[in-house]
Amino acid sequence: MENSTPGGRPATRLSRLRERVARWIFREPDLDALARGWEVHRPSTFRRVYRDPRWHSIVACTDCGGSGLVGAHECPVCDGWGTLRLAPVYAGDDAPVRTISAAGETAVDAGCDAAVVR
Repeated sequence: MENSTPGGRPATRLSRLRERVARWIFREPDLDALARGWEVHRPSTFRRVYRDPRWHSIVACTDCGGSGLVGAHECPVCDGWGTLRLAPVYAGDDAPVRTISAAGETAVDAGCDAAVVR
């Protein structure tokens, strides 16, 4: 005689129950994060990772290597902060802007995908 229950295996039923409880527990924080435009990742049942996508637009300054200093002086590119914020370049911009390539090199270009914003 087998030890089975109607409606599926006990482990499957238990995992579905755990998932429902996790959705109930994290309902408010998930809705709040989505309302703010944050990303919600669920690496496991009772774990959530919330991330503001604006953090993807912050990069280390390539001129000072993220230290904020060039020699003994403040970096003129990042004003001593060591970071730069990338922002989308819109089609209407005519003035050249300082940009960062995927390789981390800086260049001046008006038709790029991202521009450094101070």
